[in-house]
Amino acid sequence: MRYPLHVHHICPRHHLGYEDDSPDNVTPPISVGLHAELHRDLYREFGKIGDLIAWRMLSGQSLKGIVPWNKGKTGVYSQETLTAIGKSRIGLHHSAETRKKMSCSHKGKNMWSKGRSLSEEHRKRLTAARALRGPMDSVAKRKFLESGSPTRFKASHVPWNKGIGG
Repeated sequence: MRYPLHVHHICPRHHLGYEDDSPDNVTPPISVGLHAELHRDLYREFGKIGDLIAWRMLSGQSLKGIVPWNKGKTGVYSQETLTAIGKSRIGLHHSAETRKKMSCSHKGKNMWSKGRSLSEEHRKRLTAARALRGPMDSVAKRKFLESGSPTRFKASHVPWNKGIGG
């Protein structure tokens, strides 16, 4: 039985940020086990998470790499950092090509919630949460009723996708 051989990048792509497949950056074909050990050594030397993931995947310890270190944890980032992360994409837009790809990837698929109904327990929780808000005061109720159906747009409202052909 022949075992698959791998080519290892001496300076891996995730270290460089770009692909460097030049002959002086790749090893001759090596076994999967040796490839895993090389990534383990790189992780121990440089501490890059990409090497840890590669080592675990190549050695069969994980099919999807590792669970992110902050999964399920709260208070990991300061409020200042969270604000910066939130503002980092403000003003950025997807290109027309990316929007087309995203649109095509959703065509013919049902929404995740289609056909599902809320459980009795969930309904009770929603009722309890609604009760905590209390009844509408007369001013809020009048404004709500004057606005018409809450799902309808006002006459002056122009939908964001008006005129976009698909």
